[in-house]
Amino acid sequence: MPSLIKYPTSDEATLGTWTKSTGASFFGCVDETPASDADFITCTALDTGRGRQTFGYAAFAIPAGSVQIQVNVYNRDKDANGVANVGGALKVNGTYYDAAGRDPTTAYVGYIDSWATNPNTGLAWTVNDINGAGASPLQAFGVTTNDTTPNVSCSQCYIEVVYDILRQLTQEVVESDVLQTDRVRTLYQEIVESDVLQTDRLRMLFQLVVEVDLAAPTGRILSGQFV
Repeated sequence: MPSLIKYPTSDEATLGTWTKSTGASFFGCVDETPASDADFITCTALDTGRGRQTFGYAAFAIPAGSVQIQVNVYNRDKDANGVANVGGALKVNGTYYDAAGRDPTTAYVGYIDSWATNPNTGLAWTVNDINGAGASPLQAFGVTTNDTTPNVSCSQCYIEVVYDILRQLTQEVVESDVLQTDRVRTLYQEIVESDVLQTDRLRMLFQLVVEVDLAAPTGRILSGQFV
């Protein structure tokens, strides 16, 4: 399926105490592609049990009619020796949503947290949600932790939107000079599956019956029917 990726372009919000290995911005330490572990951000203290650094990005523009939308946040993380926690985060419609996370290794490894539905509505993502024009728009993404003993660090963070485009069957008149000897009926059947909520399968069956009149001076579609 097609996908679009966005890297951080600004610092959106900071919760807890975070440090930068270099530079003046947090996003500048995690925006490299390919990943570079030479610069990174580190959470050293929580605020009311949570540390979170979120980032702004250039708006998505997925096409109208997109379905089966999923949002993935990628973080490249590590901790020192011990059991900590780190995961991805989203901001949707003014509210922050934190993934459950996991205990990272002591060397940088890439992790993925996914949202198959809009956490603000509990429903399937819409095109407007993703593109920032809906009632519950996607606004920011980042890295989150609820355990900094030991401290956790992140060297890369980006967001991906995966989607599919609902194919539409159309009818086109085709003319061709053929043998003019018989009538041929061709049956086309196409099954399109759209896993919108990733729990229920939406199955759509399109059937087009095409009659080509080969006895006429030119072949032409006489009828088309969706059932």
